[in-house]
Amino acid sequence: MEPQLRIRAWRDELQGIGGTNPLVSFELSSFGQVDLARSHPGGLAQLVSSRSTTLSNLVRDGVAQARAHSTVRRIKLKAERISDNFGIASLFIAGGLVEDENTNQKLPILLWPTYLISKGDDYEIRIDARPILNPALTNLITSHRPSFNPNDLLAVAVGQGDLIPSSVLALVSEILQGQAVEVEKLLVLGNFVPDLLTTQLMHPAQDSSLLLELAAATELQQLADAESIVLVANADSSQQAVLKKALGGSSFAVETLPGCGYLQTAVNLIANLAYVGKRALIIGPRQQTLDEMAERLGAVGLAGLAIRESQTWSDAVSAISRNEKAQPVALSDALAAKLQAEA
Repeated sequence: MEPQLRIRAWRDELQGIGGTNPLVSFELSSFGQVDLARSHPGGLAQLVSSRSTTLSNLVRDGVAQARAHSTVRRIKLKAERISDNFGIASLFIAGGLVEDENTNQKLPILLWPTYLISKGDDYEIRIDARPILNPALTNLITSHRPSFNPNDLLAVAVGQGDLIPSSVLALVSEILQGQAVEVEKLLVLGNFVPDLLTTQLMHPAQDSSLLLELAAATELQQLADAESIVLVANADSSQQAVLKKALGGSSFAVETLPGCGYLQTAVNLIANLAYVGKRALIIGPRQQTLDEMAERLGAVGLAGLAIRESQTWSDAVSAISRNEKAQPVALSDALAAKLQAEA
């Protein structure tokens, strides 16, 4: 598959994952965001000047404060989950908004990295001294002005007495002058994922050299995986096609009739996954099927390669015994002999 076609396939796959991206289609929600534009001026001034304040200092009304605490708790838990699962920081205060009437997109401008620290029943809010620019907005601006440098806009934002400086809004309006866009004030605390690679991937106007190289490398890796199959049991051409597709990283299902060699195909697949250092979870509708799979592995000299839940001890002993008795082999010579026999 050509790199451009692979990138297009990645885009189609990404469009079906997750919900609305607030970096592109922002909608204010009291459930998952805290509107700081309505916060107390004294608390907001402290946040801007000292880069730190408490939530109770920003939201002082009793009912609104209780609602804000619940929202911040959800924001913090979601940020921790995203960080643990993907290693991506997602806790930001978004400042400023650009609404593109042509695409109906609503894009935050500045993203201030934020940290939430629990302080008893309250939360301390800390922000970095330097924001980042929404990558989706960068794509929008560069599509109209290719010479745009994001650092020029960020330099205007740093050192101001506001998290949404009017000078930044004015500069964005000037840069996008002549386009059907509106620049508005916005200041919300929430979860945003400014992942540069994903943002570039979802921007159809450009395919960066990094994406093209990644797509080409993926193609080469899949070809290498498919060509390095080591058969431990007999396999015809259709079974080898299944192995190549599985080792190439595809997700699919195989429907077959009893007696068509599905177990030996599974044995070959398990052996090849182990050969490249990967692990597999084997699920069967009956214990008899799993026992037969273990017997098939033992018959080809791979006893204990699969550990059954019901026979953990015996399978572990078989694996240890197999490794202790293993002898080095010239695999390259064996593969050469196999290719010569198939020629």
